[in-house]
Amino acid sequence: MRARLRRLRDAPRTHEGRERLHVLSGRLRLVLGDREHLLAPGEQIEFSTWLPHWSGVVDEPVGLLATFDPLRRRDPEGADA
Repeated sequence: MRARLRRLRDAPRTHEGRERLHVLSGRLRLVLGDREHLLAPGEQIEFSTWLPHWSGVVDEPVGLLATFDPLRRRDPEGADA
C-alpha cells in the first residue's frame, strides 16, 4: 500500500498484527506507546500493532510505503506470537 499522509490521526490505536513503514518522502512522526519516532526519507520501522500507535506528518505531506501482517494470535504477555 502506498499512502500520502497530510494530517494527523486523532488518537493512538491498537489492533492485531505487525506493521512496517518505509518513508519515501517528507517526514513521519510516529508515536509507539510512550516513545516518539521521527522518520525521514529512506528510514523504516517495524512494530507490533498491539502497541498503541499514532502517526502524522511533521511539516509536509509524507510519501509512505506500508506493509501489514494480520497475525491471528496473541501471547499472554500481549506481544505478537
